[in-house]
Amino acid sequence: TTKKGRLGKTSVEYNSFVGLEKISNQLNVLSADQWRDATAAIGGGGLDKGANIDWQKEISQTGISHSHTIGLSGGSDLFNFRGSIGYTRQEGEIINTGKVVLTNRLTANQKSFKNKLEIRYGINSSVIKRDFLLDQNSTNQVRTRGSDIFDQTLGYLPILPAYNPDGSYYQMANNNTVNPLYLLKEGYSKQRENFFQSTVKADYQLIKGLKTGVLGALSRANDVYDFFYPGIVDRNEKSVASKSNQNKQIFSGDIHG
Repeated sequence: TTKKGRLGKTSVEYNSFVGLEKISNQLNVLSADQWRDATAAIGGGGLDKGANIDWQKEISQTGISHSHTIGLSGGSDLFNFRGSIGYTRQEGEIINTGKVVLTNRLTANQKSFKNKLEIRYGINSSVIKRDFLLDQNSTNQVRTRGSDIFDQTLGYLPILPAYNPDGSYYQMANNNTVNPLYLLKEGYSKQRENFFQSTVKADYQLIKGLKTGVLGALSRANDVYDFFYPGIVDRNEKSVASKSNQNKQIFSGDIHG
């Protein structure tokens, strides 16, 4: 909101960045072979399905983030403008999580009546799409608490396979632990935030050193949240789905002098 168009020739700007995020330290848990050695004396082989999986690696990824912004500005003594379009995509360190941000901004200044009247326009809009972990529905929740998906990941034995021979997800029968890949790939917790704001400000110089003016602003926000928990058929679990839609609109005005 602070950048304005410069006088003179129209100019184009492009800025971008690319970044990588990866979990630096994983919790130290038993590998499949270590689990077999530790449980051999107590007959743990009955649970052994012959797999050798590091579940922390299975649910994590190297998150690639990239951002791109294109700006256009220019003008004259009587009119100047600056507009920009931005795109940001951020992958989470856990598979199927992340966010996408689209932004549009435009500001313009116009003078007339021998520079006594100055009008300023502003438009700002954005769309933010977020893919949360299944038991989370806001960024505040992500910061203040952990997720059940990590409990499921640490509790799922390394000797259990991710998939059955027919390609379906393997699930332990009569057990509260759920295949974490099943939760991450089949369930979802999504949020879409739509925001639009426009402002108009007009100032008129009555006499030297004395101005009067008006300001008007309109803001609209729309938040849509979608949730789906995939039930496990073998356990007679029902799937759960929900959707919410929240709208907000604010208009403000001011007369100043």
